[in-house]
Amino acid sequence: MRGHTVMRFDVYVDGSYRKRHGRGAAAGWVILDSGGDIYLSGSRSFNAFHFIDSVATELLAVNTALQLLPVNSDATVYTDCQTVVERAGGLPGTEGGHKRAHGDILRELSVIMSAHNDIRFEYIEGHSNYPWNVAAHDLAFNKLPPFQPKAEKTCATIVSAGCMPALLLRL
Repeated sequence: MRGHTVMRFDVYVDGSYRKRHGRGAAAGWVILDSGGDIYLSGSRSFNAFHFIDSVATELLAVNTALQLLPVNSDATVYTDCQTVVERAGGLPGTEGGHKRAHGDILRELSVIMSAHNDIRFEYIEGHSNYPWNVAAHDLAFNKLPPFQPKAEKTCATIVSAGCMPALLLRL
């Protein structure tokens, strides 16, 4: 039986979310092979659930990117979220003082990581000219749903929605 070569990757991730008017969450990633060439890059959006925050979106970005790697890979995940480095770097222990959402996402991450050889996490300062981090951020941010300001409830918007106020019905 011949031995196999372990594939090695650098994974840059970023999560992005809007918590008001047009809630949404998105993840972006850039995966580099051992030669420094782009292996994969992309983004995806998520439905914004009530417990979404910046840590949850960053963890969703990590989970998504690691699922795209070949089984039994080695990878270093670069993130601008220190909390992700602390929590994900300490897996499998996901119990304790985590928000429920983080615990669920961390448990999923633990399962994903079990399909690989060695996954490491490194903190990099966000938005500070790390080109692959900036690229991951742009991919995530551009996947967010458009900002939607609160609609003003004017007579015109009420009528256009098919809701005729009683006063207008009597005219």
